[in-house]
Amino acid sequence: NKEEMMFDLPVVNAFSSSAVTILKSYCRTGVSKGDVIVKNSFSPLMGVGVFIGITGMLDTKLMLDMEKDTAFNLASKLNEETIDSIDDIFIATVKEFANMVAGGAINELSTRGIDLDMTTPTLFMGEHMSIVEKANEEILVINYDTDIGCIAMNLIIKKKR
Repeated sequence: NKEEMMFDLPVVNAFSSSAVTILKSYCRTGVSKGDVIVKNSFSPLMGVGVFIGITGMLDTKLMLDMEKDTAFNLASKLNEETIDSIDDIFIATVKEFANMVAGGAINELSTRGIDLDMTTPTLFMGEHMSIVEKANEEILVINYDTDIGCIAMNLIIKKKR
């Protein structure tokens, strides 16, 4: 059961278009795609990360990463009220945002016969954290510039053979 690294364009596009759709429709924010880079697994995150594992025909890790202010802005937009403290509503909302992004991508990929399932999202907060699965693993990062701040989508995608 070997795995190979892949940044398969249709798979990446499913995650990217889902993120853009969710941001535009639920957050009512302008969205433009910023830098798309491949980074090393030890690159630091911005401060608030939501992690979802995706299993099935692909072994994928999704981490949505943003600064704390952006996370508060996101939670406020999604709840249509000011959220400025780390409480259960903040945590649930940021996790649900990641659920919606992953769910949209999984639905899109299922129409192409790619059967996937996802884990419950986990919220991480803090400075100087990295996603480390393996040393020197490549992570595809797509930055989205929005009215509420920059949100970076980190993807590790492996195809099971």
